[in-house]
Amino acid sequence: MTHTLLFIALAVAQTTTNTPTPPPTFAGHGNNVQNFINAHDLNKDGVLTREEFESFRRQRFDASDFDRNGHIDLLEYVREFDERIDKRLKPELDATHTMTERRFQSLAKGQSHISRERYDESGNRAFAAYSEGKLPETLPADAPRSTLDLPTNHTKGGMLALYDRNSDGTLPREEYDQMRDEQFKRTDANRDGKLSRHEYEAEFNQRIHARIHDLKTRELRQAGVRFGVLDKDKNDEIRWDEYLASGMSLFKRTDRNNDGKVDSVDVAMPAPARASEG
Repeated sequence: MTHTLLFIALAVAQTTTNTPTPPPTFAGHGNNVQNFINAHDLNKDGVLTREEFESFRRQRFDASDFDRNGHIDLLEYVREFDERIDKRLKPELDATHTMTERRFQSLAKGQSHISRERYDESGNRAFAAYSEGKLPETLPADAPRSTLDLPTNHTKGGMLALYDRNSDGTLPREEYDQMRDEQFKRTDANRDGKLSRHEYEAEFNQRIHARIHDLKTRELRQAGVRFGVLDKDKNDEIRWDEYLASGMSLFKRTDRNNDGKVDSVDVAMPAPARASEG
């Protein structure tokens, strides 16, 4: 039954209703203790106590229990997770739309449209940087991480992701020009040989929406798996005691010195060896 409910949940996850705002996005799985503190430290004092963590879990449980019946079913669990994804994406989407406007203005050079000539000039500059080895393989490690992870022509990996149609790890000029030509024609919806602001934004938004769909499909399926883990008695609902027990298990693993709180001391300690190690 759980698998059937999961497919239903994935289908309705995009439903928008007036619901309470969920607590901050969960983070800090695995061995990143500082992320764990940042995600759950409600009073932002750098110390996460058991009581504080339990309060966070209670808030998350209540935010997921949309019908207020005291337990969370799969539809509720996936819906709350979907809303957290939307909240996490909003600042990035806002920034992306701002950058799209700036790129259009840069390419249009004060005009109301991007001509094919200016489009090709931009493509020539990008390919020259790629072919002359001026592009880094990837973005620097300290660069802000993108949830959507959209490929960019500012890196070699991004150029390949965007234009290497046959995925052979190389990008000859002919292949690049063909992909750029197809992109221009795809964006030029009215076939007038130039790109209006609306056309430029619409094409980019299509790519963003496709990326969001892929991201949500992957993450919501993972949410379904986590639901099965939390649902210890396999009755297709999560009770508060099950939800809390799972959270406290994570808290105990992160509280590396077992003093009842997670703080800078735990951050500095090495991760415990896995059971299969040593």
